Amino acid sequence: MKITREKMKELKIKLEGKYIEQVNSYKYLGVTFEEDGAMEMKYLRKVNGVNRLQRHRNEDIRRELEIQPITEYIEKRQLDWWGHLMRLPNNIPTRKIWEARSYGKRKRGRPEETSAFLNNPI
Repeated sequence: MKITREKMKELKIKLEGKYIEQVNSYKYLGVTFEEDGAMEMKYLRKVNGVNRLQRHRNEDIRRELEIQPITEYIEKRQLDWWGHLMRLPNNIPTRKIWEARSYGKRKRGRPEETSAFLNNPI
């Protein structure tokens, strides 16, 4: 996986002794995100009535439609949720589940019907 900005070098991420592979696209909630945001811009161009031959800049299209990039929106919403979670009291089940740690290794195959936290309340 590469993390890049305009003036930043590529950064290889190492997690638990292994490098994370670079992907050019990923799927989130049924929507495919590409490294360069192509799918998002394809949609925004259709909404704005602009085709690729007209050569409008992506920033101009976003400004006209008053839309921030979808990756920024997702990051903001994730931070909002995390802030909400941190403000919850410690005895709320949502907070307990977030802070719970699983021990041991997961079994192979399909998971069982019941979860460990249903059998052993937190």
